[in-house]
Amino acid sequence: MTKIGRKAVVGFSLVTAMALGGCTTDVTRPTEGPLDVSLVEVKEHSYAVEARIAHRLPGFSDDRFQPSDGGSTLGCSGGGLTWASSALLTVDDDPDFAEIERVVRDEFADDEAFRVEMSETSGGDPRLLVLGRYGEDHSVEMYMGYLKIYSFSPCFIHDPERDGWQWEL
Repeated sequence: MTKIGRKAVVGFSLVTAMALGGCTTDVTRPTEGPLDVSLVEVKEHSYAVEARIAHRLPGFSDDRFQPSDGGSTLGCSGGGLTWASSALLTVDDDPDFAEIERVVRDEFADDEAFRVEMSETSGGDPRLLVLGRYGEDHSVEMYMGYLKIYSFSPCFIHDPERDGWQWEL
């Protein structure tokens, strides 16, 4: 695939649609190394997927949703970086994760760039995973009275001239 073609595929995925640090063992992850996309594209994509998931969660309303307004970069394999961010949805009661799985699975059913799986935290609590084909992952789990959506972008090439220096991020 050409660089332009790959950017178009990644760009489409980034605009239309990252749960455990970009460290998934997802077999669909390419072995060619970090993607050549900008930090701006990665952030926009992460925020868009967080919002896409949140809007499907039971009890969603704009006044109860706290979208990401920041995040941080972490190193990943191949010398690249991953963008980590999170969003919160206030909930009144413990949510039904079977319902969450159903509505999120419905949201991504026609999107070949993602797959949805149920998992659990190290404490045995339910966790929903939304895994992307480029190694990105997102998770939904309870966190102190919130449904928290964690996002980790695909591993991407950090270009300081384009993306800014590490200490500026």
